[in-house]
Amino acid sequence: TEIVGVVSENAPAMELSFQSSQLTETEHALTFADGVATRCPSPAAFDIILNGAARIITVSEEQIGEAMRLYYTTIHNIAEGAAGVPLAGLLTEKAMLEGKTAGVILSSGNIDLSMFRTVLEGKTPIVG
Repeated sequence: TEIVGVVSENAPAMELSFQSSQLTETEHALTFADGVATRCPSPAAFDIILNGAARIITVSEEQIGEAMRLYYTTIHNIAEGAAGVPLAGLLTEKAMLEGKTAGVILSSGNIDLSMFRTVLEGKTPIVG
């Protein structure tokens, strides 16, 4: 079993921290996936991830939106931005996972209607 973390490329503090094995703060976390918009990772979460994850990958805002649309159009679930991040990561590594079993967690559908409408229209919400 392998655990892979996924972050928005616009909020890479956890990935940078993981790569350097020390907490790393960033100046900005400008992602519409506000549940992953952290500039400085929590020390407790960082310790768990550092000791449990195989790696952390980044996804774009567009990939997050596509994952949210995919949830809605295929299983009729509303996913907020942060809930789309794991699926976006899985889709990024689709070729590498061919023939393997993989899973993601769909965690929340707490999203503003106007932002969700923007995502469903195939657009990326603008933050900042």
